[in-house]
Amino acid sequence: MEPVQDLSPFKQHMKSGSEQQRIDTLFKALAYGKAGLSLIIQALDDPSQAVKETANSLLAQYQAARAKQALWDYIDDD
Repeated sequence: MEPVQDLSPFKQHMKSGSEQQRIDTLFKALAYGKAGLSLIIQALDDPSQAVKETANSLLAQYQAARAKQALWDYIDDD
């Protein structure tokens, strides 16, 4: 189980930060596991197209990394 992370500063940036601050926040959120992913998923509804595209890109990269890890885990089991 992951420790609970305080994401309130990130959430505040996502609510009231500039477009660039919101994008920067998404990159930082990656380091916070599931809680950070939740924040990135929520950003898909951001009014800024650039923020939405960043969130989409980060989610795609995350999924690709998890898929690669699963493949390596499978290969290592043989």
